[in-house]
Amino acid sequence: MSTKQELRIAAIYTYLLSHNYASVNELVEEFNVSKSTIKRDLEEMEKKNMTDKVRGGTVIKLGQEDPPYSTKKNMDLSAKAAIGKAAAELVEDDDVVLILGGVTCFEVYKAIHAQNVTVFSINVETFTVVNEHVTHLYALEGEVSARSGVINGIMTLQNLQRITPDKIFLSTSLSEDYVLQCRTDREFALVSAVAAMSAKKIFMADKAKIRPRPFSIVPLKEMDVFVTDI
Repeated sequence: MSTKQELRIAAIYTYLLSHNYASVNELVEEFNVSKSTIKRDLEEMEKKNMTDKVRGGTVIKLGQEDPPYSTKKNMDLSAKAAIGKAAAELVEDDDVVLILGGVTCFEVYKAIHAQNVTVFSINVETFTVVNEHVTHLYALEGEVSARSGVINGIMTLQNLQRITPDKIFLSTSLSEDYVLQCRTDREFALVSAVAAMSAKKIFMADKAKIRPRPFSIVPLKEMDVFVTDI
């Protein structure tokens, strides 16, 4: 699959998040491509379990999984990059920070410019990019999910008890009444454990994160800082 198609699929998925259903003709007009191109995109999205085919169009799939990280990293990227860059300003020289999964958290890692920073991370993509301001980069032991781009599981939860970061950067969904939410029990266990840690917690969410999820975690007021474009 080409980069151009990946970007278009991410855009189609973002469009469906707010519209739920779209006809093929609607998507042709919205994205200014041919009908055959849209049909190929929808076939790819169905293979990835992102959408369901219906007569004349497609609907967003109401399953237990988000789209794969390879798609999510192209969704609303400019907003996530801006939020990540703003949040990274909170990192100070000699800080020890914990970075959780997701595109926005990865943008924080890339934007760190304080000196002599130590990073603990469960974000797989942080290990693919060198940040010269990060003196030490550690992966928390656990199970790697290539689909979601994170390290998680019981070993990760145990390792959280062994570190004492100064700051934690996290991003999940947020309900309309400002409660942190997530889609899976694994994410719930992880974010609940992080919320109980004594470090300064910086929560980040762009407008697309405002949507209901099955698991409610903690109220937003329990975070120390909220960085957003809402």
